[in-house]
Amino acid sequence: MNAGDSRLSDVMDFVLLSERLEGDMELLRDLAALYIKEYPVQLERLQSAVLSSDIPRIQRAAHKIKGTATSFAAAPAVELARELVGANDFGDGTEISKMAGRLSDELRRLHFALEQFCSGS
Repeated sequence: MNAGDSRLSDVMDFVLLSERLEGDMELLRDLAALYIKEYPVQLERLQSAVLSSDIPRIQRAAHKIKGTATSFAAAPAVELARELVGANDFGDGTEISKMAGRLSDELRRLHFALEQFCSGS
């Protein structure tokens, strides 16, 4: 699935998020706009850490992403980030790179879905 196919319900639990925000859609739009702005920075930090095979940096980047994804009730991204936080359990750099790639794809899906939400599509 490419980012263009992403729908909000595919990448996050909109009902749970709405409950957390007490139905405040304006707040959700503000949070989404912040994510859209910060997403490239988070993704760059992760990719840079993976390219340099720096496990502590990978773990820090994944931990921050996990927190962000949790805020949006984005369970698929949370789970992938959680796996990367435990990256030192995977001795194989190839596996870490694959995991980071899957997380990057999921973050792109979240980004696209939130853009759609903000634009009213």
